[in-house]
Amino acid sequence: MLGPSRLPAAVLACAILAAACTAAPGEGSAGRATGPSSATEAPTAGPPAVSSGPETRLDRARETLRHLVFIVQENRSFDHYFGTFPGAEGIPMGKDGEPKVCVPDPVLDRCVPPYHDPTLVQQGGPHGQRHSDLDVHGGRMDGFIRTLVAGPNACADDRSLRSCRDDLGPEGQPDVMGYHDAREIPNYWAYAERFVLQDHLFAPADSWTLPAHLYLVSAWAARCTDPSDPMSCRSDLGLEDLVDLQRHGAHPPLYAWTPITYLLTEAGVSWAYYVGNDTCRSPDEPCPRLGEGRRGTPPAQNPLPSFTTTHEQDDLDRIRLHADLFREIADGTLPAVSWVMPAGRNSEHPGNGAPLTRGQAHVTRVVNAIMRSDLWSSTAIFLT
Repeated sequence: MLGPSRLPAAVLACAILAAACTAAPGEGSAGRATGPSSATEAPTAGPPAVSSGPETRLDRARETLRHLVFIVQENRSFDHYFGTFPGAEGIPMGKDGEPKVCVPDPVLDRCVPPYHDPTLVQQGGPHGQRHSDLDVHGGRMDGFIRTLVAGPNACADDRSLRSCRDDLGPEGQPDVMGYHDAREIPNYWAYAERFVLQDHLFAPADSWTLPAHLYLVSAWAARCTDPSDPMSCRSDLGLEDLVDLQRHGAHPPLYAWTPITYLLTEAGVSWAYYVGNDTCRSPDEPCPRLGEGRRGTPPAQNPLPSFTTTHEQDDLDRIRLHADLFREIADGTLPAVSWVMPAGRNSEHPGNGAPLTRGQAHVTRVVNAIMRSDLWSSTAIFLT
């Protein structure tokens, strides 16, 4: 997001798939930063050289930005949150404001449309690689309900269950067909309206949490037979058993290829990877079970400590807590690059029993902390 002025503090009680950049001095309209242009240095002899062209946005960003912050939430698709956002390429809508598309429902034996879902807790559907393949169905994008029914899923199998009323749409659709708007996620829509919404930003890996988080920091998900040999690694979007090796604070070297943090450390660029306050960071520390009131980051959302280079470069102290994040924002010591992982039940992951507004409140708190600090004018925030 780009903006020349401070936003009013968003309401934290409200509990996005948006991108945020910060204000640049002398900035013009939203999304377009303006700043002093740089001329090419004149040679020692002859007339001054003329600039070869206008300064690019990247040039202007380099003059202004000192901090990149990546806030990472869980398992909500673009259409689920922004499918009806004005101007975005989301759910095709008719002139009557109703969706023009539908998905076959093998239980109802008809094609059912997406619907506005006012509830704040969803069951969602399975989301491993094979489920994604079935959902996408070769580009037809029509397998979401079939995949759910094959789950099994009680509310998908029997739509008459009283306990499933909040998990069904007006035509009996399961909530994989539901979408939200500003009525449920007002802060996220406010960010999208004020700053930038990326409607053509796609997931790099159609699989579950661990492969996705490996892609987040390294652009790959793989299994390595030798954690000291990158050539022993082979692509793998499953990895179901590897997360067990990261539990209870154990972070042995598992991933032999290099994450982006390797390059940052080599270049002397400061960085930190912030996890929930109750996260187990060492096998020697008490490891409370995650649940109501707990603010730990699950192992699948915290793979960076298990990269071999994280150990070799002595970077484990860069795995920090949310409490450290807010302290460093306040005292102006935030590193150049930061990742903020979700914690406990504030990840917005469907099926965890928490309202999605809990995650929105967590994100808002992070954004507000930066907004109210001296870092606001030199920070780009990316929310995914």
